[in-house]
Amino acid sequence: MNFETLRLLFTVPLLLIIMIVGLIIIIVVGIMFVTKDPRITAISGAVLIVIGLAIGMIPLIGIFIAIVPFLVGVVLMVWGIAEVNTRTKSADKREIRICTKCGRDLSTLPKDIKRCPYCGNELI
Repeated sequence: MNFETLRLLFTVPLLLIIMIVGLIIIIVVGIMFVTKDPRITAISGAVLIVIGLAIGMIPLIGIFIAIVPFLVGVVLMVWGIAEVNTRTKSADKREIRICTKCGRDLSTLPKDIKRCPYCGNELI
């Protein structure tokens, strides 16, 4: 085998792996932005981390290709977890108002209402 044949045998699989990794990243990040759910963001990050670790197993070139999906995965996972924590804290601070007569949740209604819109009970 001459040098040109060896170079082709090495370059073609490398380009295919890079294209597949790029396509996976585009699909995962696209799904994440469409859903806008922080749990999906964290799961997408975990998927990319696993893909990065799997690609890192390829001898010689794997570690260089695996850096991108691994780092993108770490960023997405941290971002998703931070967003879940932020949303959880803001939901905990919300005052919960429940009608004493019908038991319905009135938390999403304006605070200045005097009567329950469901049963007409006067609110305190």
